[in-house]
Amino acid sequence: MDKFPQTRYERLQSDDEEDNVDEDLPPQVHITAPGGEGNGRNGRWNHIENLDDFFIRVYDYHQQNGFVCILLKECFELAQYVFIVLFTTFLIFCVNYEKLFADKDPVIIDCINFNNVRNANGVMVVFLLIAFLFWAVRVAKVLLYFFKLLEIKSFYRDALHITEAKLANMQWKDVQQKLISVQKEHQMCVHKAELTELDIYHRILRWKNYFIAMQNKGVLSCVYDFPIIGRRAFITEGMKYNLKLILFWGPDAPFQDSWKLKPEYKSSSNRQALADRLSRRILWLGLLNFALLPFIFAWQVLYSFFSYAEV
Repeated sequence: MDKFPQTRYERLQSDDEEDNVDEDLPPQVHITAPGGEGNGRNGRWNHIENLDDFFIRVYDYHQQNGFVCILLKECFELAQYVFIVLFTTFLIFCVNYEKLFADKDPVIIDCINFNNVRNANGVMVVFLLIAFLFWAVRVAKVLLYFFKLLEIKSFYRDALHITEAKLANMQWKDVQQKLISVQKEHQMCVHKAELTELDIYHRILRWKNYFIAMQNKGVLSCVYDFPIIGRRAFITEGMKYNLKLILFWGPDAPFQDSWKLKPEYKSSSNRQALADRLSRRILWLGLLNFALLPFIFAWQVLYSFFSYAEV
């Protein structure tokens, strides 16, 4: 990594320069006594610590049509995962394909034997165990997400005064206007007395704006040379997930708390050391992806098959 891509970016600030962007400052911890000043009708919405994440959840709650729809979607995805794993196991072990295709007029029930599952080899058992662990993690995430949904549902009901019935007939711009009004009463954002539509969009789209800016400036190159079709911009969901792991998640990620560039990255004197550290992070993540390649590939094939077979 001796050479770096040339971009139009300018160095932001050195370590001894001050950051004057108010909205990039971390929120101050603020506790209001019951009935005290600034408590409003619901003091729990005063000075929300992670406003980016909160506004994203408020936006997703509206876009996915409220509490019941989101919860059903999560539950159905868990059920779909179980169906894919069980049905795949059934197709591999329980169907006698020789008898099925050899007989000109086969009886389906005679070609199925559920007892063959007992003959599963060690590789298949490992796959099933990994599938179960992955499903258990998904269940835990859904349970945590459930409590976050309850929080957003309470916010819509108590702060925005929007019931589930009203939400179905409201556009996002209407919800956004209510958010702006609620800021004056509850002071969700600690750095500004009033919010604008642009402030809300900046927080909801912060990660996407980072990705778009890095792509436009050539920091991230998602353009590849394909045979016959030539150069094309292309990025998979898996690649995007890995980029988030590298840039935003974890203690060594360049972005602090997933939303603000760490101070040491603003100094050119640290550039080579930070580049080496980032290079090692990418290497280890690449090795992890390589080790998990068989499982990732098998899951992608199965998921694509069961998702698009009906088409």
